Amino acid sequence: MSTLTFDYIVAGGGTVGCILASRLSHAGFSVALFEAGPNNYSEQIMSPLAAPKLHGTQLEYNYLSTPQSNPGNRRIPNYGGRFLSGSSAVNHVNRTRCHSTDYDTWAHILEPSRPGPRGPMVITTGDRHYPLREPLRGALSESGLTFNDAANGGYFFGFAALTEKWREGRRQPAGEVYHLSKTAVFTEIIVKRVIIDEDAKIAKGIEMIYGRVFSATKEVIICCGCIKNPQLLGLSGIGPTLRGLAIGHPLFSKPGNKDGNPIDWIVTASILDTSKAAAIDKLAPKDPLIAQPHGHAEFFVSYAPIAATAFFDHSLAGTHVSTPILGSLPTSHGTVRLADKESSSDPVIDPNYLATEMDKEAAANWIPAGCAHNARNTPKSIDCRRRDPTTWTAAPNK
Repeated sequence: MSTLTFDYIVAGGGTVGCILASRLSHAGFSVALFEAGPNNYSEQIMSPLAAPKLHGTQLEYNYLSTPQSNPGNRRIPNYGGRFLSGSSAVNHVNRTRCHSTDYDTWAHILEPSRPGPRGPMVITTGDRHYPLREPLRGALSESGLTFNDAANGGYFFGFAALTEKWREGRRQPAGEVYHLSKTAVFTEIIVKRVIIDEDAKIAKGIEMIYGRVFSATKEVIICCGCIKNPQLLGLSGIGPTLRGLAIGHPLFSKPGNKDGNPIDWIVTASILDTSKAAAIDKLAPKDPLIAQPHGHAEFFVSYAPIAATAFFDHSLAGTHVSTPILGSLPTSHGTVRLADKESSSDPVIDPNYLATEMDKEAAANWIPAGCAHNARNTPKSIDCRRRDPTTWTAAPNK
């Protein structure tokens, strides 16, 4: 069987893999991109209403962690896109830009650079005004939160209009936005291992599960995600168990309300006092995690049932309201280990959730705060006694 040779080989056709393959190929290099899943941009993928229904399907990796001692010995689901464009084609495409201090921290580690002012990805806040928009805005203000009209300008604390990556009501998968017209794309193909030149200690190519070999004259780039990357490296004989997995009333009648997620506002918040947690975790006073402001949690009110599991038995037509609370800066580290020598098997995933005091402090602060926001403030301005969502109204202020 003949060996095909390229300048660059990119193993993993997810978000980062597609971007790198596109950039390198348009710079004049020969590039091969390999993805285990199919190439699928059907309505099932592109519709804003599709994301919740993709959990548990063959278009995702549906992992379960090992039993996690801190969250009640539960096995926690973890997902990842399993087709060209990866999770950019299955997630909810919410987008919050990092705080300016995060960019400053990265600049100390990497070569200083600034994000460019232009790119092919369109970021929008949409033109959706749900019936609960203003009552919820009032409730958030009553909670003591401040409205931030420039949350993507480097300081994101407070609450702001949700920003998303939809374009004219359609998803923007990385493999479509970053054109792969000059890239040799191989889908529904599983990489067995990275081929290493043992003398030079250099990656020279990849071998597929059916035996075919592809060679790289410059670099082999592994972009299989935080779970599959350690697995592929382990199958290639690189490293032992790899440490470093830090896991961390709407009426829908208006056409525009279906052009994105059914959410008006998003809240980004910090732990006000990290000193006790930092001392227990033995963090140095100048550690970037405590020396600078960071967003430790996000929460928002969604006019639809959103959960971490794959089971969505409820309608998305405005009959349910949920309040997801997200840990946005976890500091606990876990492991990804090989289950066996088969690249098609799921690895053993131990995220080690809530192992640090910082993570416990964030959860203790913001899970109750998010729930209290709904319980304490929402009933003041919203009459939810009627069950029919088409008749829900905002109660008059008294």
